Amino acid sequence: MKKILLILLIGLFITTLPAWSENTSEEIMVFSTVLFGNESDIPLNINSENNWIDLAGIDTATINSVEEPAGGVVRRWRVKSSYSDTPIAGQSTIQIKLRTVGAKTPLFTLPWSEGQSGWKENYSNWFQTDFEGHLPLLGEQSVSSVRLIAPPGSSSPGMIYKIELEAWDVKEIEAEENIQSIVQRASLNVIPEIKAVNPEASEKSKRLERRVPDVDQALSFALNFINNNLSGDLPSFYSSLNDTVYSLENGDGDSKFRVPPPQSNYSGLKLSDYTENYETKIYEYSEYIEMFPQWTDPERNWNPDRTSYLYHGSALKEGKKALFESELLVFLCKMIDGEWKLIAIPQ
Repeated sequence: MKKILLILLIGLFITTLPAWSENTSEEIMVFSTVLFGNESDIPLNINSENNWIDLAGIDTATINSVEEPAGGVVRRWRVKSSYSDTPIAGQSTIQIKLRTVGAKTPLFTLPWSEGQSGWKENYSNWFQTDFEGHLPLLGEQSVSSVRLIAPPGSSSPGMIYKIELEAWDVKEIEAEENIQSIVQRASLNVIPEIKAVNPEASEKSKRLERRVPDVDQALSFALNFINNNLSGDLPSFYSSLNDTVYSLENGDGDSKFRVPPPQSNYSGLKLSDYTENYETKIYEYSEYIEMFPQWTDPERNWNPDRTSYLYHGSALKEGKKALFESELLVFLCKMIDGEWKLIAIPQ
């Protein structure tokens, strides 16, 4: 996925930034507004024992009046929040939802932390209203809500100080059909013919296909997937994706070629660099479904099943360095017809 230039916005006002020019970077923030944390707002106490807490109504008209992106430009939204939490056990995170009528509900999840108490300031995942992000973000009436998620049975307190909503425009580098063409060409150059005729490798694959999926296999697949991303192996990236990749947010499915490949150059990094700096965790169905019960909603177009595993690898270890800014480090995977596949992503 494309490297994001993080720009810290200071102030309690709504602002728009200049449009594209010839020498700009491929991403630019075009809008920002404070959803919570103005001078009149008192910091909000939250607890993982509680469900969603409504913050305030949203100035929908102003947000939806932001000029639409030009052709070949994708608009993505995210939130930046300053908050504090005191995780009692395991990982915790903050989610912000913009409850709206007549539009796709934006849901933002901040990075997970484990055992790191105190004040934090983080960016959420990205959200698009549609493939190009051209649809309005909100319906006519919208309310912002927040909740703290922690392991079931634990009581983790926290406090929300500020939440800002940002809109970024990203230039499309390749259309879907061009991506498919690149994958096909790269496959001819990268994958040797011996792979198809090596009987030893074939027999090994058959033995692997008969194995019962488990947590260790899921973790091995996830780390292999990330390792391929580090090496820039585009054919392996797309062969690891299921033909249809679903959204964990709403259950909508789309072609795997709609998933942008890593755009940053990680040639100087090794998998050991990643595992030394990031937590790597596999959650089984019974674990992640308690944290995200909305994934079982029968109204969704798709729901994960008990043979799917959630990989979470975006949480930094304490005192470690952030090597990635906006890469695919959280996803759902499962074994399909004897092969492990990535089947769902946060956005």
